[in-house]
Amino acid sequence: MAAGAADSGETLALLNGPTLDDIGDTLELLIGPMFDDIGDTLELLIGPMFDDIGDTLELLNGPMLDDIGETLELLNGPMLDDIGDTLELLNGPTLDDIGDTLELLIGPMLDDIGDTLELLNGAMLDDIGDTLELLIGPMLDDIGDTLELLIGPMLDDIGDTLA
Repeated sequence: MAAGAADSGETLALLNGPTLDDIGDTLELLIGPMFDDIGDTLELLIGPMFDDIGDTLELLNGPMLDDIGETLELLNGPMLDDIGDTLELLNGPTLDDIGDTLELLIGPMLDDIGDTLELLNGAMLDDIGDTLELLIGPMLDDIGDTLELLIGPMLDDIGDTLA
């Protein structure tokens, strides 16, 4: 059964396939240009009408929209300026007060932190300096003495030669 059904499907495809393609091609040939002509005709008829409508709306609404814009500017401009001035008057001192308050609260705290760090790190750094002086100082002295012993007589000889 399955083989028979497959065979009948293939047979229908072979019989009807080219016919349906031919019908599609024929309709495309017959109707396609007609739709193109309809499109061109509508473009010729309606296109200028829409252009005229656009021009008319521009002529009617353009100045009206300009007038609306100018009216809103006249009405809202000063109001917005007043709002800005009012906010400045209300919030300006508040923000200044906040700044002063933070300065009063945090300033001394930061000074205390700075003093504490100075006390802790200053002494620590002094200790590090003293430690390095104790460790490296004699070594540097030894290096200096060694160089003096090695190079000193040579430098004396050079000095005597130049004199």
